[in-house]
Amino acid sequence: MGQPAGAKLTPAIARDICGRMGGGAILEGSIASLGAQYVLGVRATECRSGDVLGEEQEQVARMEDVLNALSGIASRLRVRLGESLSTLDEHNRPLPDVSTSSLEALKAYSAGLQGQGTQGRLATIELFKRAVEIDDGFAVAHARLGTSYSTGGELVLGARHTTRAFELRERATDDEKFFITATYHRQVTGNLEQALQAFDLWAQTYPRTFDSYGLASGFVTKGQGRYEGCIERAGKAQAADPRSPFGYLNAAACYMYLDRLDDAAEALQRAADRKVPGTEFTVWHVHLAFLRGDDAAVERGVARAQGNASEADVTHLKALALARSGQIERAGSLSRRAVDLHEKARLRERAAVFQTAPAVWHALLGNVAEARRTAALALDMSTGRDVSYAAAFALALTGDLSRSQAILKDLEARFPQDTTVNISYLPALRGLIALQQGKPAEALQKLEPALSNEFALPGTAFVASFGSLYPAYVRGQTYLAAKRPADAAVEFRKIVSRRGLVMEDPVGAVARLQLARALAASGDTAGARAAYQDFLTLWKQADTDVPLLKQAQTEAAKLR
Repeated sequence: MGQPAGAKLTPAIARDICGRMGGGAILEGSIASLGAQYVLGVRATECRSGDVLGEEQEQVARMEDVLNALSGIASRLRVRLGESLSTLDEHNRPLPDVSTSSLEALKAYSAGLQGQGTQGRLATIELFKRAVEIDDGFAVAHARLGTSYSTGGELVLGARHTTRAFELRERATDDEKFFITATYHRQVTGNLEQALQAFDLWAQTYPRTFDSYGLASGFVTKGQGRYEGCIERAGKAQAADPRSPFGYLNAAACYMYLDRLDDAAEALQRAADRKVPGTEFTVWHVHLAFLRGDDAAVERGVARAQGNASEADVTHLKALALARSGQIERAGSLSRRAVDLHEKARLRERAAVFQTAPAVWHALLGNVAEARRTAALALDMSTGRDVSYAAAFALALTGDLSRSQAILKDLEARFPQDTTVNISYLPALRGLIALQQGKPAEALQKLEPALSNEFALPGTAFVASFGSLYPAYVRGQTYLAAKRPADAAVEFRKIVSRRGLVMEDPVGAVARLQLARALAASGDTAGARAAYQDFLTLWKQADTDVPLLKQAQTEAAKLR
């Protein structure tokens, strides 16, 4: 509370403590001498409002009668107040034991904690914002706000508040310092290995703390490709707080990334059986239905999301899936809808990440003008880490090397320690730029850093479900350019075989076509025919004017 050690327990401070601990009322006692007699009084005051709920007074003649008189006062006051008061029901649990001198800031913070995962991102963000507006020195509230922003794709705002928390960490308790330090590495330096070490040390020191497992089972492990570690920590998160959605969601996600769909379904069903509330369950049910090829379940999920906190995310997933099947016009319409919904929710950087998805798919399909236009729109909205990378990737695919190189240098300067940038974004961009410059040997060398963690989840996939295995895609293209089609086929098969990691990303379809080309070039005619058929079946409802479709049909016909 920021009070000095010798502070007196005044009625005002007592009310503050009462509110923090989830009490209903405070009792103030008084004793005064009146001549040779004593006057005793007890007053009950409601913690939040300060209203007097009841009071009793008694006068006694001798000191020896004081205790008996107090017993009588207590009995009468207890009857007057009643054994339960409906007006105090909201104070049935303590507020978090965290460092702030403001009870109002603490109440806003507590409401934000209770709403995480159940009220939608914007509602939670607003509550944490309220807490730091009331008390700017509230270190752990800044850390929570930074985490809420970052997990929602607002990396710039997330880093700002997390940095503020780190500056204030000496005002925090030991438990709060663990949270602040771990999230600082997750959201500011981007060094996921240091973040995981901090989370694990926190868990060892305070083994019953939910967040040490809940947050560590999120992007900290996913971004390093440690999916088994994610599942282990997600299980501990469920045990620490069975009512929080994050343990179940992270377990389901990591099972999907490993293509263990039945286990993912079991994790989601476990949450449903326990009636765990959460706005993101619909998103992961849609992912699961897509991976299982259950189109009816996908449509049910899309319908359920309408008007809810998950509408923008599910609309975006539907757009990706349509683009993956070659239905580019419908995909573009839904993508614009998802971007608009995020902009209306004042999640501008997240909207920009979603905006880069069509830029990438247009670039993959060879729609140069549209890819460049869409990338420029995204960069006008935000220059956050994931936005910059995805826009640069799209621009490099279209041959706009000057702009993509400028963004590459900016990423190098801004994120020297960032795990995602170093193991995924920079290798993909450097390799792609070298390939476009006609330097396949240099491109392969630039792509080598990605090999050590090929299947780690990049930030774009964490936020917007696209971008996984892009270094492998570039490597496959590079092998084709270097006349090494058998090696190219290995890279494209990585993408085709890891359905759970690639999800709805249109690169999963394009990789099938590239695999067919690689097999044809290597002399595997039967394998090439099968791969072309796989692609054309996936694109059976594609827009007929997409150039890539016509190319694939022509190439497949030559193999018959």
